Amino acid sequence: MTQTAFEGLIHSAALLIATAFVYDLLTIRYQNRQSLSKNFLTGLLLGVLGMILMLVPWRYSQGIIFDTRSVVISIAGLYFGPIPTVVAMLMTSILRFFQGGTAAVTGISVIIASGMLGIAWRHFRGRNRGEFFVLELYLFGLLVHGVMLALMFTLPVATAWKVLSVISLPVIIIYPLATMLFGILINFRRRRARVSQKLRESGERLRLALEASNQGIYDFNIRTGAITISDEFARMLEYEPAEYRITFDSWVTQLHPDDREEALIVYNDYISGHREVYSQEFRMRTRSGKWIWILSVGKVMERDEQGQPLRMLGIHKDISERKKNADRLEYLATHDALTGLANRVLFRDRLEQSILFAQR
Repeated sequence: MTQTAFEGLIHSAALLIATAFVYDLLTIRYQNRQSLSKNFLTGLLLGVLGMILMLVPWRYSQGIIFDTRSVVISIAGLYFGPIPTVVAMLMTSILRFFQGGTAAVTGISVIIASGMLGIAWRHFRGRNRGEFFVLELYLFGLLVHGVMLALMFTLPVATAWKVLSVISLPVIIIYPLATMLFGILINFRRRRARVSQKLRESGERLRLALEASNQGIYDFNIRTGAITISDEFARMLEYEPAEYRITFDSWVTQLHPDDREEALIVYNDYISGHREVYSQEFRMRTRSGKWIWILSVGKVMERDEQGQPLRMLGIHKDISERKKNADRLEYLATHDALTGLANRVLFRDRLEQSILFAQR
């Protein structure tokens, strides 16, 4: 019978890990919800996970069943706190009550004890409870399932000793390991969520910086001519991002006729290796038909085995205002120079006239 217990409990632990992956996928959908809603949904999913495990238990005898609900409930308390744990405890306790049998009270006691131990461990851990160490998870699993074995004495004493003689070794070997593995999975998920959040925040900061500086990003596939652009790039040209598509050929057609030849010369010189830096200014036509000045800066980021360029990344910046200011300054400088020259000529003429008048 010991071998059967090992097989049954290993099967239950394997089912736990498999369903835990399903839980991991489902929680991605609501990770950005508000706190109360998120807590309730987490508890609901954990409760469903525990109930699934309870529906395929290993049966010691009629009414005495074993599954890995204790792992789920204890991990709920450890990682997610009171609200999700209470929800999961209620759901699994109700199911265990309706399953009935000699060990119904024992089963419910195990659920309550597992959840409370998880909540208590989390509480005493304090603020530093984002992730739990592997050894800590294993020791926590030992504690929870040591208590679970002790709760077998809620059964008649003779029955309790018989049950313990069969399940003690399999439980103390398998269940702490299952607890540790489930905790490791949640650790990985939390790390992934943190990285994802940081990437979203970085992306938002980059978007705001580009928008504030009136810049757009382009990713140019040199072989195919396809260009992937940021939303700011499209808006710079007065297009909605969803409706604007650009290729190398369409970029050429949007260039101002007076700038097109020079722009292609600079591009071809850079791609062929005759120019070390790609940076040039040209005018592009917007959706409304007006012309804006663009500063385009880019760099080849990927080459094939022969060294031929494959991919180019860069930015487009609207410098129309700068150009207007430069033209205005140039005009003012020219105007001042001409005015100064005219004044000097006028002064010289008047001086000459004064000298002639004096000589008379």
